[in-house]
Amino acid sequence: MRPSRTTLVILYITTLVLVLAQPLSAVEIAPAPLTSDKDTSFYLPIIITSSEPIIPSTTKVLTPATVQQLESISPDGSTFIFSETTPELSSLSQGDVMVSEASTAAPYGFLRAVTSVSNQGNQVVVQTQAATLEDAIEQGVIHTSQVLSPENVRDSSLVKGVSLVNSASFLFELEDVVLFDKDGDEKTTGDQILAKGSITLSPEFDFDADIQKGQLKSLDFTYRANQITELEIEARVTGIDIKREKEIARHNFAPITVYVVTPVIAFPVVLTPILSVHVGIDGGVHVGVTAGVTHEMNMAAGLRYADKAWTPIKNFTDNFEYNPPRLTAGVDLKGYAGLQLELLLYGVVGPHIDINLYLKLEADIFDTPWWTLYIGLEAPVGINIEIFSRVITSHEVLVIAIQDILAQAKVSTEGTCGRFAYINQGIDRYPVFLPNGSKEPWFIDPFISDIFHENESAIVHGHQFMNNDWGPIGEYENARWLMGYLSVEYKTNCSELDTNDNIAFSSSSSSATNAGVMVMNSAGGDVRKIASLEVRNSYFLSVQCPTWSPEGDEIAFFKRTGLDFGDIFIVRNDGANSRNSTNNPYWYGKLVWSPDGTRFVYHTGYADSIQLIDVDSPLSHLAGISMSDGNPNWSPDSQLLVFDSTLSSTTAGIYMIKVDGSEPRQITDNPWMDTDPSWSPDGSKIAFVSNRDGDNEIFTMDVNGANVQQLTNNTSVDSDPVWSHNGAHIAFVSDRDGNNEIYVMNADGSNQHNVTNTPHQEYCPDWFGVR
Repeated sequence: MRPSRTTLVILYITTLVLVLAQPLSAVEIAPAPLTSDKDTSFYLPIIITSSEPIIPSTTKVLTPATVQQLESISPDGSTFIFSETTPELSSLSQGDVMVSEASTAAPYGFLRAVTSVSNQGNQVVVQTQAATLEDAIEQGVIHTSQVLSPENVRDSSLVKGVSLVNSASFLFELEDVVLFDKDGDEKTTGDQILAKGSITLSPEFDFDADIQKGQLKSLDFTYRANQITELEIEARVTGIDIKREKEIARHNFAPITVYVVTPVIAFPVVLTPILSVHVGIDGGVHVGVTAGVTHEMNMAAGLRYADKAWTPIKNFTDNFEYNPPRLTAGVDLKGYAGLQLELLLYGVVGPHIDINLYLKLEADIFDTPWWTLYIGLEAPVGINIEIFSRVITSHEVLVIAIQDILAQAKVSTEGTCGRFAYINQGIDRYPVFLPNGSKEPWFIDPFISDIFHENESAIVHGHQFMNNDWGPIGEYENARWLMGYLSVEYKTNCSELDTNDNIAFSSSSSSATNAGVMVMNSAGGDVRKIASLEVRNSYFLSVQCPTWSPEGDEIAFFKRTGLDFGDIFIVRNDGANSRNSTNNPYWYGKLVWSPDGTRFVYHTGYADSIQLIDVDSPLSHLAGISMSDGNPNWSPDSQLLVFDSTLSSTTAGIYMIKVDGSEPRQITDNPWMDTDPSWSPDGSKIAFVSNRDGDNEIFTMDVNGANVQQLTNNTSVDSDPVWSHNGAHIAFVSDRDGNNEIYVMNADGSNQHNVTNTPHQEYCPDWFGVR
């Protein structure tokens, strides 16, 4: 069975190599530690090139002794106040460029053009404006290569639910990170979209800039990373369209200082990396959507400025494994995890890159194929140029934008699901389509040429002509006839009733031969008994409520061993190896095996309540369930129960609760009796019984109680709905033929037909099919 929550699972194992260009030719000599009053764990390369650097005399590098006198910087960065003068401050004049390493007063360092210098008592006030590297360097190359690790982080922030595991790389663990909360109250968790999983990063970057004759000649920014992402996005709401992204972590690193060295001066270039991680969801949220992928990727992406032009660089290879999605019809949902790296130069944003890996699921039952799973990568790279040059404009480009089909539904080209009968003119009013295994024909409306069979469509081919004389005058005027043998062309894979599916049910009769647990195929054929009662009390069913194990190899059922008590038995699907699972003198009611195969849920008359039991283990009462509750059923992920209750009124309503008994929620609340809930395999719908039209009928609704649809409409009693494994059909019990029989219909209520048709009483169907 399928999960009841909206889950988009993304599992990436990713290697990222983003290369914008090869480093400029440069020679690194012995690294030197940062010489400032800001402690750092970095060792800083000193760079010289074959072209000797030239720093103009108007560039003033403030020494640590002068920077220590810095008291404050105005919020806009224009006004610097020093506590007292120094020889360097005395030498400043309008037009100079002053530069400094990182310090306590200026944690990003600074690069500013002086507009005026004045004294106010002992204080020195320096007014400045923005400067560029072209203003400060006549000739020189800046180069650095850095590996970013947690030990280099100066400060960080993590949202609730995110923890950073102590390791050499960045390992973020996510546990119920709230991306969306419908009512804004995180204490109520039934209306949230959550993120779980982990993200591992080992980021590196290269930075190169070449300035010649006071102009930026070339600029390169390179990002490299190994990244492993395991992400699950779980939705506990349904039927909404949402676009939501949340930053889950931000790390500000200690500044990195790179020096351009001349015989008389060492010019500091201060870079501060900022790394942020985010997760997001975009599209329609539906309960029951899941998809998973393991993805290994190598990529290169980048941007280089040279010869007065920007050039993107890209390369991409990947391989993957995936699990076919579990989904509802009508999905357009994208889940993604990404990161952003920004380099601040003297506190001003310079190069930056975003990497977004995503998994996208699209489904439409009227498309061919009806679902498609995409894997994608988006990698925009940009450089804010204002700190480098006054002439060149900033640039950003989507270097990589890849979306590949990972998997899609198979399209069948084989035959048809049935056959068309010949038309007997004057006898058959409509041509008839006879599906395999069906005991009743579908009648085709003569005014249309499309036949809709489940979620598939067919096109009828044949000759036609107009006959205004067929039938009484005017009654069938302009009727369209289809003549001859008709053929069918299917748009998509045929979805007829799969006779490999099996339905288990209870049968009661005055004859012990016909009483017991029976199994048949979904079309009503191959009926066989797998369990019976040797000594039968004529007033009660001898056996009832069979339920399949998830693998279909066993069936559990309640077997009455006395007038007011009985036990849960388990038998192999061929009737062999029957065993007593409980050995308790209790009276059990409806019994359902959990989709994960570990437990039963049932209503017991002994305690008049709903109970949980581990398979072959002792009983355990379910907290939060009272004596007024009954007819329990599992969610496809075995995490929730749906049941009917008269807890809050004199009429029965449908409720939902966690298996630990917490967070009960009422789904229906009206003056009618709503009972017998059954969860669809994709988790999006609940089928149930209601007397809202005067007698018991079968209805469906969304899991939040919305979009109620009536499927049956007659004066008989319809009950016990149960879904087929693919959600295309519903089996149910009806007495419309004079006694209780098992019926099957399409999930929209069409094609209701009797599949047992015996003189006995049939109850409690349970459907098994290969998933």
